[in-house]
Amino acid sequence: MEKIIASKLDLDIFLSDISNYCYSQLSFNKFQNLKYIKNYEKLVNIHKENEEVEILYRKYPGEFKLKIYDYYTAIKKSKINSLLTEKDLHYILRNLELYRLLKNKFSYIQKNDTYNYKHIENYVNQIGEFTDLMIYLQKIIDEDGYIKIDASPELRVIKDKIRSLQLKADRILKNLIKSNSFKLTESVVTKRNDRYVILVKPEHKNDFGGIIHDQSASGNTFYIEPRENVIINNEVSILLRKEKEEILKILTEATQKINE
Repeated sequence: MEKIIASKLDLDIFLSDISNYCYSQLSFNKFQNLKYIKNYEKLVNIHKENEEVEILYRKYPGEFKLKIYDYYTAIKKSKINSLLTEKDLHYILRNLELYRLLKNKFSYIQKNDTYNYKHIENYVNQIGEFTDLMIYLQKIIDEDGYIKIDASPELRVIKDKIRSLQLKADRILKNLIKSNSFKLTESVVTKRNDRYVILVKPEHKNDFGGIIHDQSASGNTFYIEPRENVIINNEVSILLRKEKEEILKILTEATQKINE
């Protein structure tokens, strides 16, 4: 019945137009699930709330266009001890930062505006204080939503070692290319099987030791990972596994804190 009435009154078109002003998927989803209000007193109260919002937006255009992320799924996951991802933590952190910004902006307006935004104030006062959690997440999650290099001392050490070994491997390849260019079909470094390799002529394929990862269709090029790099890259592989384990440890700890 409600859908039929909405269609006859063109409310569906009206609501569709308004939904274009939603700033986030969360607000869009809430808007799509709006229900008719059948209680007169409740309807009057909501109109008063809307009036306050209209006045606030007219006086302070652009101040409250805040993109709220949908983090409810992440919260539900933490409640059943399901491991949160970096993306989950990022959404939670961004919302906590936005809530703090919202409260600070509204507090400033209350001190400097003569209008009484009592309905909005009631909603703002319901926003909890999660300063400790926000600071904790800021220490482990970067602006792009990934675990920070220094999220833990152990992770920092692992990443520094990986970086050092990768630079060493890169120098070895560049030196080999420079001193053995006549043995190569091209003086470039490429990738095969997630390993960096050099492009070697068939007659010199045994000059570098290491591993032959591939061969061109013509047989004129062998993709070889030199012996020195094999040793280094094996060390890197071990460190990458340790890195994953440490990140898993950090995510587990963060999930537990969210659930507290």
